[in-house]
Amino acid sequence: MRFFEKSIEVVNLYKFYDYPIVSKLPGPYNLPSAIVKYIFEKSRGRYVTALSGVSFTVDKEDCVLVLGPNGSGKTTLLKILAGLMLPSRGIVKILGRRLEEDLSFVRSKVSLISSLTTGCALFDPFISVEQNLSLIADLLKINFDKILRFAELLEIDDYFEYKFGALSTGLAARVVLALNLAKSSEIYLFDEPAEALSPEGRELFKRILSELKREGKTIVYATHHPVELADIFNKVLVLVSGRIVFRGTIEEFLSEAFRGRNACIEVEFRKKIGAEDLEKISLPEVEYTRDFLRLYVNIFEAHIYLSKLLSRIKVDYIKSIKVVPRSLEEAYLIYVKRR
Repeated sequence: MRFFEKSIEVVNLYKFYDYPIVSKLPGPYNLPSAIVKYIFEKSRGRYVTALSGVSFTVDKEDCVLVLGPNGSGKTTLLKILAGLMLPSRGIVKILGRRLEEDLSFVRSKVSLISSLTTGCALFDPFISVEQNLSLIADLLKINFDKILRFAELLEIDDYFEYKFGALSTGLAARVVLALNLAKSSEIYLFDEPAEALSPEGRELFKRILSELKREGKTIVYATHHPVELADIFNKVLVLVSGRIVFRGTIEEFLSEAFRGRNACIEVEFRKKIGAEDLEKISLPEVEYTRDFLRLYVNIFEAHIYLSKLLSRIKVDYIKSIKVVPRSLEEAYLIYVKRR
């Protein structure tokens, strides 16, 4: 049994950005005066708050999904947890050690894997994938056999003889991902890592996450597109405007977002039906047009509502009818809209 039960402890975390300096930056970093004026007004001429009073803990072997719209503070939070940025206020502990007291320890135990296209800058486009990986592995002291293992899992080992510059964006992203995953870490932080991956690549990446989970690694994954990740993660944090508006288990999040109506009965009509027939369907949480109908229900009560629907709609009108569970992404969109 390991000594520390907590992988991450965050207490009353704040991060302030002193935005007025952006107007003084050289070259392409200059911002239009209207934007600078807006920032000054928003921050009262002092700063903008990226994170405000954030507190949470992540246990050993937890898999935590961090959800939030663009600009909610997800990337800032992950950079702080990785030791790439210090908080303005608050306490951050990684594996029991204070962040600011032992940055080298934190950086040795934590891997931050961000948008995979950004990692391509390390690669020489004119030499092979294998040569690139070998050179970078020597430079960063990464075990090349581990890179090979993840390359096989991501199905890119057949492309080792290709020049890196000849790869598609999706394949290049998989190469970068294999390299990053090969670093020996206790905690993996992911910041929109699947952004450049194809649907096939995303499925392979889900396998990687499952593999890391089986190995007992701690995973924190930030995204605003949680497409079918509920089966991998056990906890959720939702950030909005730098504040945590929800923290709990996946089940608690789905229950709160859907308010018990966790399934959808979908009915497709053979032909457009009239307004009189639609008015007969007086059930709660129902959406319909003349072509289809959606009724949101609790999965355990679906059979009751199916009976009610079939008693109020002529069977000849129905082309198809099915009951489907509502998704994690739908729950997230509903939750953020309420906020």
